[in-house]
Amino acid sequence: MKQYKNILIIGPQGSGKDTQSVMLSEKRKVPNIIMGDLFRQEIKKKSKIGQLAGELLSKGILVSDKITFVLLKKRLNKKDAKKGFILNGYPRNIKQVKMFEKIAPIGLVLELWISDRESLRRLAGRRFCPRCKMTYHTIYKKPKKPGFCDKCRSQLIIREDDKGPVIKKRLNIYHQQTEPILDYYKKKKIYLRINGEQPIPRVSAEILQKIKALK
Repeated sequence: MKQYKNILIIGPQGSGKDTQSVMLSEKRKVPNIIMGDLFRQEIKKKSKIGQLAGELLSKGILVSDKITFVLLKKRLNKKDAKKGFILNGYPRNIKQVKMFEKIAPIGLVLELWISDRESLRRLAGRRFCPRCKMTYHTIYKKPKKPGFCDKCRSQLIIREDDKGPVIKKRLNIYHQQTEPILDYYKKKKIYLRINGEQPIPRVSAEILQKIKALK
C-alpha cells in the first residue's frame, strides 16, 4: 500500500468518516485529526472559541473559516502530525482548500458516498462517547452494553448536531459548499470514490484495496 503522507476523508453526515479515519490512522500509524473533535475539545474547556462554536454547531451553522483555520493549524504544528495525518471534516469549501494547501498539501482524497436518505437513517441511531470519541449505532454498530462505550465504559450520548433539523441543514450545506471541492481534487488526480453504503468491514476493505491499486 502506497504511503500517501496526508489523506483527506470527505463525505456527508453519517457516511462513516470517523470510523474509517480511525482505521486508516491505525493502519498508517499517523494521527487522526477530526475537525469536530477539535471544536468539541474547545467547547469542553469552555474557551471563547468553544462557546462560540458550541452555539453555532447546535444550530447547524458552520464555524467561521478564520476560527477553524487557527485551531487546525495549531493541531498540525504538533510533532506527531509531521510524519503525516488523516484529516476528517476539513476543508469544507474551495476557499478553505486554498488556505489549507499553503500549510499541508493533501496527497489523497477519499469520498465516502452515501445518499441523503441513508444519512438521515444512520444518524437517527448514532451514539457518541464524549470521553474517547468512539461512535456507535443502535443497529449497525451496537456497544456490548447498551448505552455505554466498549472502550472506556462512559455513557453514550446523542450529539446536538445529530438531531433531525440540524442534520438536514448540514446536508444542504454539504451539497452546496463541500461537494464542489471534489471536482477540484478529481482534476488533480488524487481522488477516490468509496461506496459508503456497504457494511463497515467492506468499506474499510474497499479503501485499502483502492489505495493499494494506485500507481
